[in-house]
Amino acid sequence: MLVLPFLFGSCEQEDLVVLNPDATTTVTVSSNEIVLLKENEGTDLEVLTVGWTKPDYGFQAGAKYQVLFDLAGGDFSSAQAVDAGQELSKSFKTEELNKIFLDLGLVPEEEGQIILKVTSILSY
Repeated sequence: MLVLPFLFGSCEQEDLVVLNPDATTTVTVSSNEIVLLKENEGTDLEVLTVGWTKPDYGFQAGAKYQVLFDLAGGDFSSAQAVDAGQELSKSFKTEELNKIFLDLGLVPEEEGQIILKVTSILSY
């Protein structure tokens, strides 16, 4: 006679999480016009602050946010992304914005236009 051991296990029922399709946020900027001055390079002067409201995702979401910059008219496919962590705002100094703008292709000492948006990455 042969006796085979069997291992029985059970799975816990997982809760179904449904994302609120109407979740929105309101983004604000400290200024609609920014002039980056060379003499402000290396200082702690904040030249732009981007803030947003906490979206209601319909569940307790562990959201991490990014601020995306692109050239005016762009579709964000070549955007410059800056992590903001779990905070609801991100401040930028002259050097940081200058690098972002140059990486986007703006020409120094010439006026340019950019657009930005805030995205969230969710975990539960």
